[in-house]
Amino acid sequence: MVYYTWTGYDCLIGRLMVKDGRLPGMKTSRWYRWIGSILFPVASLALLVVLGFTAEDVHLAWNALLRVSPRYLAAAACCWCLYVGIRALALVVFCRFQGCSLKYGGALYVTFIGLFYSGITPAATGGQPMQVYELTKRGAHASVGTSAVAVETAGFQFLLVILATCFWLACQGTISATISVAKWVLIGGFALNLVWTVFLAIVLAKGAWIARPVEWTLRMLGRARLLRNPEHRVDRFREYVAEYEAISDQMFKRPTLMILCALMSGAQVLAYMSMVYFIYRGFGWSAAPYGVVTGIQMLLYLVASMVPTPGATGAQEGSFYVFLGKVFPESSVFPAMLVWRFFTYYLMLIAGAATLLAGMVRMRGRRAASTD
Repeated sequence: MVYYTWTGYDCLIGRLMVKDGRLPGMKTSRWYRWIGSILFPVASLALLVVLGFTAEDVHLAWNALLRVSPRYLAAAACCWCLYVGIRALALVVFCRFQGCSLKYGGALYVTFIGLFYSGITPAATGGQPMQVYELTKRGAHASVGTSAVAVETAGFQFLLVILATCFWLACQGTISATISVAKWVLIGGFALNLVWTVFLAIVLAKGAWIARPVEWTLRMLGRARLLRNPEHRVDRFREYVAEYEAISDQMFKRPTLMILCALMSGAQVLAYMSMVYFIYRGFGWSAAPYGVVTGIQMLLYLVASMVPTPGATGAQEGSFYVFLGKVFPESSVFPAMLVWRFFTYYLMLIAGAATLLAGMVRMRGRRAASTD
């Protein structure tokens, strides 16, 4: 999955390249890049709304949106809360198994920060480094934070591919008939994700195998004058790899930790992917069973996430029409897509931005208090 393609590199070199809470290239004089990253999804949403509500059948879409059941919207919101809450819980569990006492409130903060930066950076390349950085600020060693983020991300990837396969096999006839138009696109995306999942498993088991490519990348960045002191960073990276391997070995020797991580990853996947089913029921439809709607959503996610735009903007919306256009009646496809996208992307951006601003305000207050 291209959404996670940089996970191994991000998690391992995130601590090396994140400084003072900023991503590489995010200088104070380049604040407009950060603003531009936020404006991209906002502008995309605005364009989508304008195009959708200027169509001839706008009154049908508007009426369908107004008739959405609050009960099922509340169920979708509960799934959203479960997804975020379990992600934070996974960080707490892993860190405590490694002897780091991470509070749940701090884990929620780290989770929202990661969701925010993942949503505004291409291919989600900013989320994992920022999570590692925030974990180190809360007392976790860089190797522990790196392992925690890598295990959480990899666990989601593994369980997504496994559950998508199970749902596809269980509802093969109905799902294949529904997505017949883009069948080969889906098969190609699924195969790519399967290959990447195997590669990611190898990375987690043998972190040193990617040492040489990362060291080469750091040296090339140094030669291009995009990174200062590349040799020093290479030495630090080697230390982190050694520590990361040691912690990974400990994890594989702890079946209890592995089972807990697998259970939480599976719960994350089901919570995230179930939102579309409750949205479907919220619009008053019940013809398609849970397995079909959720299974198509998983396959949609696997394919759309290959597009390296912030939040896979554009690809997610298009894939919704292609894969779920036959599930949702024509009059409710557009409003359903808006509600679904709000829960799966824009609400996470809003929550992440609010968390980031709250953290900035709190930090300024502490600095002012210390100065006084």
